[in-house]
Amino acid sequence: MQTGPFHHLSTLNYQPWSTVPSWKPGSTYFDLELLALGLVMSESFESFVHDRYELLKDRLQSVSSFLWSHPELSGEEYRAHDLLSAILEGAGFDVTRQYLGFPTAFRADHESTTGGPRICIVCEYDALPDVGHACGHNLIAEAGIGAALVIKEYLENNPKPGKITVLGCPAEEKGSYKVLMIEKGAFKGLDLVMQVHPHSSSDGKFFFVKLRASLIGKIGFLAEFTGKPAHAAGAPWEGHNALDAVVATYQALSMLRQQMHPTCRIHAIIPHGGTSANVIPEFASIEVIVRAPTLPHLKTITEKAENCARAAAISSNTVLKILKPSPSLLPLKSNGVLAGLYQRYAEDMGTEFVDITGRGTRFEASSDIGSVSWELPTIQPGFHIDSEGPNHSREFTVASGCESAQPPTIRASKAMALTALNIINNPPLVDSMWQEMKK
Repeated sequence: MQTGPFHHLSTLNYQPWSTVPSWKPGSTYFDLELLALGLVMSESFESFVHDRYELLKDRLQSVSSFLWSHPELSGEEYRAHDLLSAILEGAGFDVTRQYLGFPTAFRADHESTTGGPRICIVCEYDALPDVGHACGHNLIAEAGIGAALVIKEYLENNPKPGKITVLGCPAEEKGSYKVLMIEKGAFKGLDLVMQVHPHSSSDGKFFFVKLRASLIGKIGFLAEFTGKPAHAAGAPWEGHNALDAVVATYQALSMLRQQMHPTCRIHAIIPHGGTSANVIPEFASIEVIVRAPTLPHLKTITEKAENCARAAAISSNTVLKILKPSPSLLPLKSNGVLAGLYQRYAEDMGTEFVDITGRGTRFEASSDIGSVSWELPTIQPGFHIDSEGPNHSREFTVASGCESAQPPTIRASKAMALTALNIINNPPLVDSMWQEMKK
């Protein structure tokens, strides 16, 4: 019978984690298995990490499987918050639940002695509407928890100053909570941030696995038009059609795309287009997202997109209100020094990065981790899972819950742990990362 800190997860029906057996601080679990393996602390940390994951991988998979089976939308990740917090508490971390007032955010800290590198691992765990974990955030959480547990154990058994922090960051898909957490000081006092992210690479159709992800900046806005209702058949000339303004905006955005750089993107939906076909719509709205790889491009295209809405309001004789309900996202600035360390370990385990080899297809996306990278040295390397569709597809949902996703997830988690332990054993690397950051 499998035992250990996570054995209850595979069959557990959700309940408050205060009633669930947890991994108690000071447990002899690791010590006994360490003796059984015949490990000694004088061995290299590389061997230590690989051996620890052999013991942890089944338990880590149970974490991922639980999250995959219980997908929760952005800002509603209560089960994930309770589960991940309980695991880290049981492992002896100092855990703050509902961190900074966010109901589903958490922070976990462990420090051996003061003065060493302060390393942060980020976990994401929100899912998407209708398609569940179609971006593999269950695997991101698994990889982050695994790396944190191994780093902590190393610090406990080796006289090296250092600190490992896990930040549970909810609402990446909708809400961009990392930006809000930056504003509240969540990343202050840390030296670097690491997070990994799954992508698809099946039969060469989709191959997006990059060491230095091409996450571009994003600004979203909602354009609301208010007109004047009237009978659509009896007296349409009395009305001011808000839906016409939305349609005109959408068409103008389509024309704007012709003059955009190939690396930039605009997409839009119409969340409200009226209430009845026989009434001239008094209110209508269009949600617009602008993406670009540089801040100047992002600012310029956003201004042009907003002007499309302003022109539509004038032509339709409606009143325009532009809202920005979500934070803007900055492009990711992957730290070269940190990425190079990760690359060494990932490639040793067989990972191939398309931005290194030159193979593959460019994949444009945005994430709030990009904004973090403007605050301190950050990386978000990709890792592949076998999927018949790209991220945000139903095929990717299936893939993120499959057994075949486990080996690449464990390799990515190991690479983070190895990178962190390299830094802990070579503290001047932190200075090199910050020197690059300030250029």
